[in-house]
Amino acid sequence: MEDFIKQDLYSLRDPKSGIITQQKLDTWLQKYGHALKKFGLQDKFKTLESATNQLEDAAGFQKEFSKSQASKTIGTDLDKYVEKMLGTSKKAEEVRNLKRMFKGDPKALAGLQNSLVDQVVYSNIADGKLRTFDKMNKQFIKYGDAINEAFKETPEKLRALKKYREAIETLETLNKPPTIPGSPTKEFMSIADQVAKVAGLGNNWIGTVYKTVQRFTTKNSEDAMKAMLNRAAVDPDFAYSLMHISKRTPKKAVDEKIKGHLIALGFRETTKDNK
Repeated sequence: MEDFIKQDLYSLRDPKSGIITQQKLDTWLQKYGHALKKFGLQDKFKTLESATNQLEDAAGFQKEFSKSQASKTIGTDLDKYVEKMLGTSKKAEEVRNLKRMFKGDPKALAGLQNSLVDQVVYSNIADGKLRTFDKMNKQFIKYGDAINEAFKETPEKLRALKKYREAIETLETLNKPPTIPGSPTKEFMSIADQVAKVAGLGNNWIGTVYKTVQRFTTKNSEDAMKAMLNRAAVDPDFAYSLMHISKRTPKKAVDEKIKGHLIALGFRETTKDNK
């Protein structure tokens, strides 16, 4: 019951900022107030701050929930179905067939989108780490038609992905920054900063995002940052979210958005106990 309630709250987030407004929370509390009290959960959602904190768990659960909804609709395991589908020559047509089976169910469609992108990303994992920008970009070319069809109903996300990928492709034609002896993080940040500038994201974009990553997962912040930026090369949701972070985006909104992405990628917050 608690997972269901969190999922419903999660669906109320603003798609650009990733946060919940006080007005939406108040309306939501009127709807679920009795259930929250019945299950002793009222304190977890009574304020905007406490409700926002619950979204971290919801972000990690959202993907599996949507996949299970899609699996139920098609009567078989979605991930296995998508894996087999990607080996065919008519990937986009197969995606259209699945969408017809979903009959407009947004949760099932989200499950398909997640499964499809997961398959593309995980097929590019080498030695436990995602490959470089150019490898991910080449992989998108192979499965791009299927991804474009899966996200056809959200053209704004596809536009963000296109802009992000164009920035990566442009970067590949430029000279890579020189290696900085003894400082792989600085070298990586220099490359990532160039991607941001080519994409028109401004000088402070990479720093803003990375600061949140460092606060959330201090143990392996560079790996987390690489995983997130690589994912954005094939995932319209990630690309759209990252492309809408600017110096005008409230810090709290940036934190919640990035935390949600990191949780979806399997990273967990570094606390005093696990530092």
